[in-house]
Amino acid sequence: MIETSEALLKTKKIDTFFVLLVAQDGSTFLPLLENLFSNIFIASTQAESLELFDTHPIDLVIIDTQASRYHWLTLVHQFRLKVYDISIALIVDMLTCNDTDSFILADVTSHFFKPLNPKIINFELHDLMHKIYLKKESKIFQDLKERRKIQSLAFYTIRRIIEEIPSPIFAYNANEKILFYNKNIIELFEIKQRTIPEMMHVWNIEDLFENLQKEAHFGSLNHGKSFHLHYVYAHQETQKIFIPTKFSIALENDEEPFDVIVLTDITPLLLQNELFSTLYKG
Repeated sequence: MIETSEALLKTKKIDTFFVLLVAQDGSTFLPLLENLFSNIFIASTQAESLELFDTHPIDLVIIDTQASRYHWLTLVHQFRLKVYDISIALIVDMLTCNDTDSFILADVTSHFFKPLNPKIINFELHDLMHKIYLKKESKIFQDLKERRKIQSLAFYTIRRIIEEIPSPIFAYNANEKILFYNKNIIELFEIKQRTIPEMMHVWNIEDLFENLQKEAHFGSLNHGKSFHLHYVYAHQETQKIFIPTKFSIALENDEEPFDVIVLTDITPLLLQNELFSTLYKG
């Protein structure tokens, strides 16, 4: 069973993971990486490694600390300056190292110790991949959380603005479910002594108006102001005539856009025109 698992690790490479190996002689460590990864980049100098890091979506940097062409600690700082939380592992020979404290204080993710044991390296690489995947998922979750926070703020702001508009106004989604409405819509229900449904839909608001024509259905309206459509609202002494204005709002998220209807009462304007015509004829 163990041999079968090792064989699978050697044949099934990971294509979504990008590794940068910085070493003057990578011949020992490279085969261990090639068993796992398809995307491996090799550099032997500081300039070359930084260029590869800038031009590829590197997930893991592995640095051999035994080198004369570069200083491994300088490289660690350079990579951290570019991506502060990049995963970095060091290849360390503790037998020839005189300054063990520098490796402890280097702020790296992991260490591979010489002499290299393939089974241990394989285990540590899988452990590193697991940690990096968790970090990526955490970033995705955090980004989503921030987007949701921005969305909620934008949605709240839109609602507050709508509540202050001195005209009946409401918003609805693709299923014609009312998302929110202002106090003027509530007033139209109260005047006719109608109960506002707990789950309100477009047709509940349409039922408030007299002799609603088919082409005046809110869902079929064109965007913009429709001067040719008149919504008659009548109850006892209350007489109003509205014209609709329709527009869409799309927030920067995965949610679908929603439509907003503003009903403008043109009754005062019609009465003014009627009075003007009467005076003009007189």
